[in-house]
Amino acid sequence: MILSTNKKFIFAHNPKAGGTSIRNALSNQIRPLEQSILYKAMRRIGKLANKYPFCDLYNRTHTTLYQASLILPNSIFSEYFKFGIVRDPYEWAGSFYRHYLSYYHHVPGKINVIKKSNVSFSEFATKLNDLDSLPYQSYTFINPYGEFIGNSIGFLGDINRYLSYLGSIINIDFNLQHHNKNYMNNDCFLSASDKKLIDELWRYDFDFFGDFCLDCNGQIILPKKKPQLVPLKNFDIYDCWRLFRDY
Repeated sequence: MILSTNKKFIFAHNPKAGGTSIRNALSNQIRPLEQSILYKAMRRIGKLANKYPFCDLYNRTHTTLYQASLILPNSIFSEYFKFGIVRDPYEWAGSFYRHYLSYYHHVPGKINVIKKSNVSFSEFATKLNDLDSLPYQSYTFINPYGEFIGNSIGFLGDINRYLSYLGSIINIDFNLQHHNKNYMNNDCFLSASDKKLIDELWRYDFDFFGDFCLDCNGQIILPKKKPQLVPLKNFDIYDCWRLFRDY
């Protein structure tokens, strides 16, 4: 997450959706004191890691908007422009799967989610669901009641149009560099049954985002429907990477 007190915005970094490139483009906007020796000492010695202004949101990369709302003063959270990026849900699920195969199944010292490297997508997703560890794009932007608490969500498939709009809002000229080799076309290997499984397991996201329709600025148009409670306990400590933590 990036909090800019200068430009008055909060960037919520949804994983596997081009967020690293945007984070790098915005890294010069973080609060100067956030990485200072004084604040680092206060976080460690004073145990103020979850207190504003000492918190280090930049290195807590995938902090959700709800988690930020528990840390930041309401005067900041309510007034700052809060945004993030989402991705085609099939590409997104496929990207998590590839990330696991590429980086985690062979990492020494890690207890693998599934102890074999040739795990299929359906085995991978089903196991995560059984462990109650499926990540959701919507969780980056909502509160426990399922209410959207941001201002804007862009779509990776139309990122240039969205960044053009976003630049006019927060007064930044984006020069986006691509940092992820698996950036696009991560659904090309998914079978029809895999996509059906995604429809089932990620139903909450489909209900929240609808058909991923966009407005003229490349923003997601969220359906006008009653919010659904988040089907997850302890939402305040939700971790999108829990699937890669040790069990």
